[in-house]
Amino acid sequence: MIIPIRRIVWLDKDKLSKILSNLFTNALKHTPQNGCIKIGLACIDYNQAASIIKDLPVYQKYIHIYVQDSGKGIPEEQLTDIFKRYYQADNKSGLKYANWGTGIGLYYVKRLVQLHHGNVIAQNVKDGSQCPGAIFHVLLPIDDSAYEKDERLSVEKNNFENLFEDTPTYPSTNATIAIDPSKPHLLIVDDDIQISVYLKSLFEKEYNVTNKYDAESAIAALENLEPDIILSDVVMGEISGYEFCKRLKANQLYCHIPVILITAKSQITEQVEGLNVGASAYVTKPFNPEYLKALVKSLLQNRDNIRSLLLSSSTNNSQTITNALSTQDMAFMNNLYQLMDSMMSQDDLNFNLIAEKLCMSRSKFNYKLKGLTGETPIHFFLKYKLNKAAELLKSGKYNVSEVADITGFGTVSHFSVSFKKQFGVNPSEYK
Repeated sequence: MIIPIRRIVWLDKDKLSKILSNLFTNALKHTPQNGCIKIGLACIDYNQAASIIKDLPVYQKYIHIYVQDSGKGIPEEQLTDIFKRYYQADNKSGLKYANWGTGIGLYYVKRLVQLHHGNVIAQNVKDGSQCPGAIFHVLLPIDDSAYEKDERLSVEKNNFENLFEDTPTYPSTNATIAIDPSKPHLLIVDDDIQISVYLKSLFEKEYNVTNKYDAESAIAALENLEPDIILSDVVMGEISGYEFCKRLKANQLYCHIPVILITAKSQITEQVEGLNVGASAYVTKPFNPEYLKALVKSLLQNRDNIRSLLLSSSTNNSQTITNALSTQDMAFMNNLYQLMDSMMSQDDLNFNLIAEKLCMSRSKFNYKLKGLTGETPIHFFLKYKLNKAAELLKSGKYNVSEVADITGFGTVSHFSVSFKKQFGVNPSEYK
């Protein structure tokens, strides 16, 4: 919402905060150690404003805000391009200059400033300045006439966000979001809060999203979070994204979780390193958000396909399953099948004993099996016994009563009801 500030100018305080936050972040990222950042604010007339940015609308007064850093600067031919969506400029050192590494930060600034009927430009400060580098000028009109009547919304209204089309909104990181059990759980691990919140805004409509801001806290929270997929930055604090992914893939409990690494490192050797530590995919910045969303959806669909195969099988002999599962997950399922075979005739399976034989606690066993198959141990074992029963019936060596006894169903009627629910036909009709 736009509200008057001390009767000087109409502004949306939240959007102004985002404008300044992005500009300050850019300055901090590209100022070397012991460098300097200068920030200024002034009220100037139209002629002064027009000397900074040409072709401004004619208003009597403007607010002038500038943020200047002592970094490497921006190539002259790219000073206007850096405000384009998904664009990154290379400075003379070969490092990426702006836009958070996603290519939307300065685009976002530009759009917000334009909504205030102002403009923003970037320049390089000439040599001799105490703070040489890049400088960003923001000019916002003060005059009431800059805004139409329907743009000067009251405090009770909150429709200004709708004016900002085609740009992600930034939900509060403190917002409490109800967990929808029908949605997959996405874990985002990134120490840049702005990128984390942006990524959350991309996925929160279709996924339950949790943000963690370092690998240490993500690892500590994994067992309780039970994520279906993880997005992780590569360059973080003490534990990098590479090391984070490597630790997950070395842990039997978590190695089934797909990991997508997102980074500004675009060298092919770095991408290979990401895949070598077990990442399912490696996405370089700037990325197209639609591509990233499609990639997440595709990986989860592949996981669901594997789950369907596991739930319709009584063995890991399928080549598709063998190719899809990691060595650790293959070993886990093979050991589980052997234990279930040895207890096949039992009506109620002793899952505490199975977990013990697999050298896991009951809770960890439940976590792992659900992660791989999407089912609880009880439901998975029931489907496993029914798959075994179908194989025995198809062999023609046993009648329905014998199969019910071999597979541990207490009565033939219980077996028949369960079998028909699973396969759609009575056991006597199955071929």
